[in-house]
Amino acid sequence: MRLILIIMLWAGAVQVVGPAELPVTIYEHVSAALVALPGPIRLDPYWLACPALVTGYSPYDAGDAAYVLTKGADRWKTARGVDVRHTPYGLAVDPRALPYNTQVIVPGYRSVSAPNRPYRPDDTGGRLRQNWQQQQLIHVDVRFATNYSATRWGVRYQLVWVLVDPDSAFETKMLAYNQRHKWLIDRKVPASAR
Repeated sequence: MRLILIIMLWAGAVQVVGPAELPVTIYEHVSAALVALPGPIRLDPYWLACPALVTGYSPYDAGDAAYVLTKGADRWKTARGVDVRHTPYGLAVDPRALPYNTQVIVPGYRSVSAPNRPYRPDDTGGRLRQNWQQQQLIHVDVRFATNYSATRWGVRYQLVWVLVDPDSAFETKMLAYNQRHKWLIDRKVPASAR
């Protein structure tokens, strides 16, 4: 039960009154507003676990000659303009799946030097966009400073943690995504990663 107290300013004095002491017209408006309020309200953002395909990549991959030829000197810049020579670690996603300003934690990524550090995606790629468009599957590409580390990471299906605001369109989208990909959580994600 919610109790509404209204502070009324009356000739310079502050008076606190309850619903029974309000004039009828004000009380009717307050009652109508109370009926329209939803149940429990969460105001703080929270971390939501989402299944994803997580792969490793490195901008130093010598085998990607076609990419180097098409981008030239811009190969060191991410889609958000970050120079990977100065910021070698980060995430690439399809911004339709996870917007660039979203905070994401990938368990196991940089587990020694920066465990469970949230990252904001700053890059994208053709395969990432293709996976979202064709399969509606979140594909996170984690960036490494060396090609060796990216190759060691390999390809994984695992849970990633996404910071969402309650009662937002993004939260609704992520909850629907989790419902569609429940099979991925049950079959592909090891119990130790949940």
